[in-house]
Amino acid sequence: MADKISELEKRLDRLEDKMKASFFEVEKRFEKLKIEEPPLVVIEQKIQELEDLLLLLQLEVTKLKDVTGSGMEFGSPQGGHDVYTRIRKIEEEIEALKHRKPERLSAEAPSATSVSRQLDEIEQRLEKIEKQREVSSGVLEDVRKILHA
Repeated sequence: MADKISELEKRLDRLEDKMKASFFEVEKRFEKLKIEEPPLVVIEQKIQELEDLLLLLQLEVTKLKDVTGSGMEFGSPQGGHDVYTRIRKIEEEIEALKHRKPERLSAEAPSATSVSRQLDEIEQRLEKIEKQREVSSGVLEDVRKILHA
């Protein structure tokens, strides 16, 4: 009987050691979670930064709409397709004018300088749009960085 009691005491001691080790691991993990948790102030600052960036994006979209005209939709590929179609049509008209003989040009036909001036204006507009898209993409990258931070 004394053997059984000593055996039970050993088992209880081992069980107690295992329980202590388990509780110690649980406590370590709990402390680790407490350390990793960002304070509420940091979370509120990140939310404020995201809201500011969202407002900035909305402002950039508004500026782009003002520059390009409110009829153009940025999300649809057809808006860009329409611009490219118009540019292609103008280029075809220029090529047609180049191949005509000078005596066949009528007074109503635009001069080569006015057509080239119009092309220059269109190219400048396209460059402005591309620059503004680059600015917007930079802002989008900032938002992505903050979201992943």
